[in-house]
Amino acid sequence: MAYAAKAGFYGGTYFKSGQALPAGAIEDEVSDLSGLTKAQLLERADAEGVAVNASATKAEIITALETLKPTS
Repeated sequence: MAYAAKAGFYGGTYFKSGQALPAGAIEDEVSDLSGLTKAQLLERADAEGVAVNASATKAEIITALETLKPTS
């Protein structure tokens, strides 16, 4: 799933930073997780069911989001 890196228009629709983009959104506008704040990354991990500790660094959270499967 792709996310808006910053607030703006993607494919003619306005999205907030970190908001999920629908399938078919313009590929070069896809988010880079490193552009999100730690709070946004923690929120994303929670929404995707990826278990991360709140004391984890941004790099650790990004690694978890990119490599770990959701927890049951």
